[in-house]
Amino acid sequence: MKAICRIAKLHQKSQLGGMSAHNERTRETPNANPELKEANKTFIGSGDIVQDWEKRIEQLGIEKIRKNGVIAVDHLLSASPEFFKNRTPEDGMPFDKENLNKWVQSTNKFLRENYGDNVISATVHLDEKTPHIHAMIVPEVNGKLNAREIFGGKEKMRDLQDRYHQSVRHLGLERGVKGSTAKHEQVQKYYTRANDFQPLEPRLERPDYSGLFRGKEVNNLIDQELNNQLRPIQKTNDELRAKMNELKQQNKQLAERVKKYDYLFPDGHLREGVKLAQAAFEKKKMERIAQKNREREARLARSQGQKSNDVDQEKDVIGRNSTKKGKGFTPSM
Repeated sequence: MKAICRIAKLHQKSQLGGMSAHNERTRETPNANPELKEANKTFIGSGDIVQDWEKRIEQLGIEKIRKNGVIAVDHLLSASPEFFKNRTPEDGMPFDKENLNKWVQSTNKFLRENYGDNVISATVHLDEKTPHIHAMIVPEVNGKLNAREIFGGKEKMRDLQDRYHQSVRHLGLERGVKGSTAKHEQVQKYYTRANDFQPLEPRLERPDYSGLFRGKEVNNLIDQELNNQLRPIQKTNDELRAKMNELKQQNKQLAERVKKYDYLFPDGHLREGVKLAQAAFEKKKMERIAQKNREREARLARSQGQKSNDVDQEKDVIGRNSTKKGKGFTPSM
């Protein structure tokens, strides 16, 4: 029976969101029994990996993150299926409770001792064929993200395998063969094969997991799974981000328009304040229209008065001219 420890390096927050969805089963997991979903347990973190990551980054005071740098490292921790197999299935439990409890506690101790507060999430999955834990680590070294310092190179990966084995060897688990060239099957092939077995049937009597910490396995190659499954999530995130920016711009423009009517906004009655602002706007608009009409009428009246004066003056001129002609005129006989 072997101890299993694998890692996957994550470069984007969208990948953290994908892992969170996988861990919490908010997206379809082909080889998981949905009726056993409640048996899963998150024993480190809130269940929202993105939120927990952002909180830890803020605590560490990390402001600059290198583009395409490793922002988190997912650990898949498990053991050979026979280690968890319940040899007395008549008790209604799918796994050996004693081995399961001891393994979760030992793995939790390993995570705490090796990564401390940089372990932002850990979940134990019991709805799949073999129990496993997904643990998310922030690769921080001296206040900076530096996954290479912790996980870079074959020697450091061998050391990680050694340390995890040391933490669970008392359970009868052996270390994998050092320097093995064995390759893990691709996730798609794994899921295809996994769909061939009969899922565990839920029992009326739920296992007692009260002795467990609060805790989760992945699949064999989670990094390849992310490449295949997170692309549509990234596209959706980009579309939502663009829409959010558009709405922010519209809100900003609306705020500028309403700002002049702040004095009309009673506390807690923004909607009424907007109505009052609109009414005030319409009132001023009507006042401007009325003022323009009055000015137009005044101009028209002045224009008509001017025309009347011009007609009177013209009549005076014609009358004077007629008088002058009458005085000098002598009719012929």
